[in-house]
Amino acid sequence: MKRKTLLELIIFILFTLIFAKVSYSAIDLFPLADSGSNKPVKSTLSTGVPETLDYISKTNEDNRKKSTPKPTPKANNYFSATQFSGKVGDVFSLYLYDGNGNNITEKSVISVFGVNNRYLSASKTGNCITVKILGVTKTEKTSFTVEYRERDLSKKTQTIVVLIANKNKEDTDNLETSYPKPTPTLCPHTSRKTVYVDNKDGKTHEVWLACSTCDQKITRASAATNHTPDSTGKCTGCGYQGTPVACAHTWSKDWTKDATGHWKVCTKCNEKGSLNKHTYENGKCKYCDYLCTHPGGRKTVYVDNKDGKTHEVWQACSTCGQKITRAAAATNHTPDSTGKCTGCGYQGTPVACAHTWSKEWTKDATGHWKVCTKCSEKGTLNKHTFENGKCKYCDYLCTHTSRKTVYVDNKDGKTHEVWQACSTCGQKITRAAAATNH
Repeated sequence: MKRKTLLELIIFILFTLIFAKVSYSAIDLFPLADSGSNKPVKSTLSTGVPETLDYISKTNEDNRKKSTPKPTPKANNYFSATQFSGKVGDVFSLYLYDGNGNNITEKSVISVFGVNNRYLSASKTGNCITVKILGVTKTEKTSFTVEYRERDLSKKTQTIVVLIANKNKEDTDNLETSYPKPTPTLCPHTSRKTVYVDNKDGKTHEVWLACSTCDQKITRASAATNHTPDSTGKCTGCGYQGTPVACAHTWSKDWTKDATGHWKVCTKCNEKGSLNKHTYENGKCKYCDYLCTHPGGRKTVYVDNKDGKTHEVWQACSTCGQKITRAAAATNHTPDSTGKCTGCGYQGTPVACAHTWSKEWTKDATGHWKVCTKCSEKGTLNKHTFENGKCKYCDYLCTHTSRKTVYVDNKDGKTHEVWQACSTCGQKITRAAAATNH
């Protein structure tokens, strides 16, 4: 009886150990899902096709004891749970969540270890872990560990399992899981644009209709079309750079215009011609019909009333001269000495001025004169009367521009002095001889 009981105990212990090992292996490969805690994890293949990894964020002892079947992957999902599959050369970018369903941020990730070996290499940038599958010759199973902190700052680790297919096969039946690879999304080419492709012959390019989204060429419209060079020699289609050619301009018939003026444009090279200022009549340029917007200030203009006596006073545009506001309807002419109005220009009868001459002399090298304080008429010119080089009437100082010889009697009955003197005012300047016989 004791032998039977001992044998049953040994069998029970062995059965328990075997069951625990099998269960742990299954959990390690296929963590059991709690449908309320799944979080999407973005992963990108080396081909650039984005994938979704259904990450199982909650695995506790209760879950491990349950006999829940492995979750069925959704359509186009290549990976599942805390494991993924791939072949040699595949690169994955994983954005992970911690055991509480929180995003493992850059500050939370402490380290990634167990990945730089003959199976895997990896690097961490922020909370993104980039993993590359290295060369193997057979189906392998490996893993790496992410060390992070929970919100309560407690240190946690998460193991990620990697199933590697034979490097010559896309998938393998020997893998414990096998999921379909996603079909890459192809551009639908919904719209078109024209593109030009240089033929490298210095003369022509091809013309294609290409997809506006992905730029793929779809339909060839022309196999050889001549380049269309601009004034610099660069083709406006494909960008081929040729030799600049001077344009034999053909100017447009119509004027191009703005506030600064008007000009014509070459119909071949679009070069802008000479700028011409507007010539306004009633606020409109008589050449290009540009309408002045009266942007600047105002000026005063006078308009003759044709009555021989008065003119109107207006505020007009400083740019085009168009009258805008009338300041006075009738203001007397202001004639000058010739009878011409200084405002509107009306020519009246000249009126003799009752001159009032200035008190001070106006002067220059020719003489001196006075000026009428009413009409500014110049009075009679008077020649200077010099004494010692200065005019005794207007105080003009002679500049002694020329010389003459003068003789000065010494009052001794025998001799005189010889001097060089100013030809204009007679002032002695240089003595040539002190005593020379008469």
